Amino acid sequence: MILAEPAAATPFPIEAGPPGALPRNCFIRIKGMPAQATLSDGHSLAAGNWAVPLSGLKGLMLTALEATSGKSDLHIALVTIDGAAGAAHAG
Repeated sequence: MILAEPAAATPFPIEAGPPGALPRNCFIRIKGMPAQATLSDGHSLAAGNWAVPLSGLKGLMLTALEATSGKSDLHIALVTIDGAAGAAHAG
């Protein structure tokens, strides 16, 4: 569980590895992000969906742009550049 204060950068820890076991040219896909939230690395694919390069995972931060309440169910997957999903986690 991550509790984020509005306009404050909050650690968003995601780990993938070990590095030698990961497919080349892969990234982390996150679905279900609140529309008013941004990440310190990666880019938004669509409302609530982000792509984060593996190099951006260390020190990844989440910023909630405005105060909201509620719960978001995130789906996090390791995805290759051709769209094939590897390991996934919902939380």
